[in-house]
Amino acid sequence: MVNQQYLLNDEGIQNFIKNGHITLHPDLPDLHEEIYRETAAIFEKEGDPRNHILQKVPALYQVFAHPAVRGVLTSLLGPNYMMHPHRHAHMKQPGQKGGAWHQDGRSKHFTTKDHGWLFEWRRHHRFRSVWAWYYPQEVTEDMGPTAVIPGVQYYDLESMRHYNDAYSDPEIGALLCGRAGTLTIGHYHQWHSSWGTNHSNKNRYMIKFLLTRTEEPGQPSWNANSVGSTHNAPLADDAPTPGQEAVWNHVWNWLNGDNVTIAKNGGGNGNRVYQLIETLHDASAPARLNAVYALGAVGEPAVDPLIETLRGTAEPAEITEEPILTHAAYALSAIGGAAVPALTSVLNGDAVWWVRATAADILGDIGKPAAEAVPALIHALDDPSEWVRRNSVNALGTIGEGTEGLIAALKDDHPLVRCNAVNALARTCKGAPPLTRGAAKGAPCLSPLRRRVEGIDAASRALSAVMYDDEYAIIREYAIAALEEITPDTTN
Repeated sequence: MVNQQYLLNDEGIQNFIKNGHITLHPDLPDLHEEIYRETAAIFEKEGDPRNHILQKVPALYQVFAHPAVRGVLTSLLGPNYMMHPHRHAHMKQPGQKGGAWHQDGRSKHFTTKDHGWLFEWRRHHRFRSVWAWYYPQEVTEDMGPTAVIPGVQYYDLESMRHYNDAYSDPEIGALLCGRAGTLTIGHYHQWHSSWGTNHSNKNRYMIKFLLTRTEEPGQPSWNANSVGSTHNAPLADDAPTPGQEAVWNHVWNWLNGDNVTIAKNGGGNGNRVYQLIETLHDASAPARLNAVYALGAVGEPAVDPLIETLRGTAEPAEITEEPILTHAAYALSAIGGAAVPALTSVLNGDAVWWVRATAADILGDIGKPAAEAVPALIHALDDPSEWVRRNSVNALGTIGEGTEGLIAALKDDHPLVRCNAVNALARTCKGAPPLTRGAAKGAPCLSPLRRRVEGIDAASRALSAVMYDDEYAIIREYAIAALEEITPDTTN
């Protein structure tokens, strides 16, 4: 149980929504020194440990067990969050230069060198994962710290290109300096970089972790003033990047579990639909974002025109960075439940693979209100397009249903479908209500309780097979991590 005093308040959550990061300092001085020494020794003797840094430096578990860390993560991701098996220890040597501003989390191809991320079709405004950037040593500006650009986590690649030459300008971003043990929690799509050159005579270490929500928000998981009052006060435009009130308030309502407010779409001006769709092409990122949520407010009358907009996009070369496709998808996500029937029809019937893939992705982003699409998503696991299958697997993991389909996807021919299926099963089973086999044994054969226990048991057996049999080490490792997450709920 998380100590309530360590949970964020409304202001803390709203600041994260606007700025995209929060920094804390878990008070464990001797532990941070131990982690620093062990990390330095591993790099000296073995080189980069990649995903294995947590196993090689188990003291890191204590950092994430600290009540202040648990309080922030619970506030942002809900009480049942899990640590994703991707993590990475970065070492910046003396004289080493910095890199470009970028967002983590996407890969064009799967190779034996891939070591993590979520392998998304597009980026989402509703954050279901966060990064944790940890310094085991004191880091000062001359060491070339990690830097973030506050407030641009909702910006696409095209909006950010002008930052890529700004390596030496500290005014562009916020430098994450601090004493040993400084931990910054960042929005999954936060733009960041290894800023500047390490002018010191020391190696600078930063250890990165990925943490993930396993269940959709049903109510505030922080110290909220009150559920009713929070929705009466829209987030003010006082962030470093103004003009994003619409997306901020959408994310705020979603975190509050307020599907009622989100579902009230339909009050907007339907006569403006095509004008708003045209604005999705605008050069201004705030203009595009505001058009997205104005279309969301229109509701059902905007669904068919937006789907036609998707059909008018060109085939993506590998992963989609096409602004009109991603922004039309954002708008359909914002419409929510009213868009589900049309998206379900597109998923199982459209001739164009990337339109089907986008439909699956949007259904997942809509979350629980898209539960009626679960049979269609399971059917889509046989789609000839690997992107449709990948997105359908992710959607089932977010909605939290379709365990049998996810188990079948563990045997898919494409490694990224299998990889995503492992992670989706971990989220689905971890996010289930606490269960005991004893209670299930006495339940009727068709009861939800008994079906849930049987589903988790089946998932555990399937993941155990993957742990030994998959040809890729990364997928075998992910299966082990998934079993560690879901097993405690079935052994009480």
